[in-house]
Amino acid sequence: MRASGTSALLGKSINLVHANAPRDAMALITVSNKDGEQSVLVTSKGLARVDSKEYVLAPLERKTLITKSNGSSLQRIVSVAGWSMVTALFACVIFLATGLGQARVVLTDSMTPTINPGDVLVTLPTSALKPGVGDVIVYTARMIDGTPKATFSHRIISGDGVKGFVTKGDHNPDPDLTQPVTSDIDGVLWFTIPWIGHLFTLRSLTMLIVGGFGIWLIVDALRDED
Repeated sequence: MRASGTSALLGKSINLVHANAPRDAMALITVSNKDGEQSVLVTSKGLARVDSKEYVLAPLERKTLITKSNGSSLQRIVSVAGWSMVTALFACVIFLATGLGQARVVLTDSMTPTINPGDVLVTLPTSALKPGVGDVIVYTARMIDGTPKATFSHRIISGDGVKGFVTKGDHNPDPDLTQPVTSDIDGVLWFTIPWIGHLFTLRSLTMLIVGGFGIWLIVDALRDED
């Protein structure tokens, strides 16, 4: 019984010679690695690619090799994703704690479609980013006596920081009645993080905690199998 030409099927050249093999003898050749396994059935009629599970049970060491490989890949992916999230969160905490910037969750649709409810606005103080026409600012509107009334995140359409900026929500039909000066501006928009503000609700936080615990259990189980 001869087995030649296996390189086309398995990527490896194998030659079997057995002078006393009966005419109906068969041989199953299986090559396995971290990506899986491939099998070829050798008979007197030639070669055929087959699924080894239909003929024999895979040796324990080959099952272990594949399981460990798949588990290691999943662990690496989860580890990289986890550390990336931790690094990003740590950088945000440092950024906000030092007063270099501020983050606010948008609650209304006054700036849609540019900025939507649930988006997070990351702003810089006017000392770091000078406001001008076209910029989105976060400012405190005040009553005639100077009492703070509300905070708005709207776009500057005209004016200046001395006489007052004319602001307007992109979705609103009319400009704001209040014209904030530079001292009224809490921050100038640096960048927007879409949607993430929705995660700050009690329901979303609960789902994140439960989901994170489930992922931890899976990773821990894979680690125990190594």
